Amino acid sequence: MTKNEELLNNTIRTCNTGTISITAKVTKRCNIRPACEYCYDFEAQSDNKEFDMSTQTLDNLIKKSVGSGDFNRVIFVWHGGEPLVVGKKFYQKALEFQDKYNSGKVIIENRLQTNAVAMDRAWINFLKTHNFKMESSFDAFDNDKSRGKSQQVLRNLLLAKDMDYAPGNVMFIVTKRNVNRLKEAYDYFNKRELNFTPSPIISLGQACQYKELSITPEEYGHSVVDLMDYILKQPKPKIKVRFIDAVLRSVLGFEQNLCSHGFCAYQFIASESSGEIYPCAKVDQPEWSFGNINELDKLSDIFSTEKYRKYGTAATNRLTDCLTENSGKPCEVFQHCKGGCASNSLAAGGYSKRDFYCTAYRIVFNHALNVRAELLKQLNNGG
Repeated sequence: MTKNEELLNNTIRTCNTGTISITAKVTKRCNIRPACEYCYDFEAQSDNKEFDMSTQTLDNLIKKSVGSGDFNRVIFVWHGGEPLVVGKKFYQKALEFQDKYNSGKVIIENRLQTNAVAMDRAWINFLKTHNFKMESSFDAFDNDKSRGKSQQVLRNLLLAKDMDYAPGNVMFIVTKRNVNRLKEAYDYFNKRELNFTPSPIISLGQACQYKELSITPEEYGHSVVDLMDYILKQPKPKIKVRFIDAVLRSVLGFEQNLCSHGFCAYQFIASESSGEIYPCAKVDQPEWSFGNINELDKLSDIFSTEKYRKYGTAATNRLTDCLTENSGKPCEVFQHCKGGCASNSLAAGGYSKRDFYCTAYRIVFNHALNVRAELLKQLNNGG
C-alpha cells in the first residue's frame, strides 16, 4: 500500500464508527421575513404547515435509524426552516418514539439549530429538561442587514445563557460586508460570552441571488488567520471560536470533529420534512435524493443504492485529487483538512470538485502549522 493509499484509507475509515448524524429538516417554515440573504434553502420561506414533517415520517425516521440495529449512536440535529415553529408537542412525540424504538443499547443525542427568534423561558426549560444541545446563528453587528430581529434574538440568546443554557456555538456568516471585521465580531461575542464560529457564505439556494455578498477563498483565509493571531494574543479569552479551535487542535495532534473536515459519507445524512434523504442539509436537488424514509425498510438501505455509490465515488475522487496534486504527492495540509466540505464542493460544480474554499483552508492550516511550536511551548508551560 502506498503512502497516499494509506492516507485515503485512514480518512475513509473514520466513517466506520457506528454513529449516524441525521439532520432532520422538520419544516420549510421560517419566522424570519424576508428570509436571510444567504439562506441555502430556496423554500424556507413558506408559512404553509403542509411543509411540516408529519408524525408518520417522524416515526419512520426514528424507527428506521434507532430501531434498525445498525447504529450504536444516533444524533438527531433538528433543523428547518426554523425548527421551533413546529412546537413542543412535535419534540415530545420525537422523544416518545426514541424511547419506543431504543432497545437500550443505542446512545441518542438531540441537538437543535435555531435562529432563536421564538426562544423563551418555556422553550429553554423544555430543551434543558430533555437534554437537547442548542446551537444558533447570529451575525452580531451585521445582523440587522442580513436577517433582522437582532435585539429580540440577542435578548433570547443572553436569556438562555443566564439560564445556564448557552448555545454551544453561534454561527456568524462571513460575507463581503464583514469579512474584514472578524476581530470585531470576536470582541462582540467575547463581551457577551457566546461561543461562535465564522462560517463563510456558500452560493447555494437564496445566496445565489446575492452575488455581491460573495467572498474569495483568499479573503476568507487571510481574515481567519488574522483572527487566529488576535485570539492567541488574548490573555484570558472567555469564549471558543469553533473553527479556529478545531484547526489548532488538529495541528497539535488532537482529534477535531468538524463534519467539514472529515469524510462525511456513511456518517451524516439529512432528511427533508417529506422524508427524502440527502447527503447534507444544504443539498436538496432531486438527483441527490437517496430515497424516502417512508419507503425504505431501514435507513442504512440508502448506502447500498446506486446513487449513494455514485456519491461515495465522487467524494473519494475528490480526496484522491487532493492526495496526488503535487506530482503524485498529497496536499501539504491534507491530514488536517481532509478534503474540506462535500457540500462546498457541490457549490463549486460537483462532489468530485475541490471545496470552493480549498485555498482558504491551505492558508489557515499552514499558518496554524507555523505557530504550532509556540502553541506547544504555551501548553508545556501550562498556558
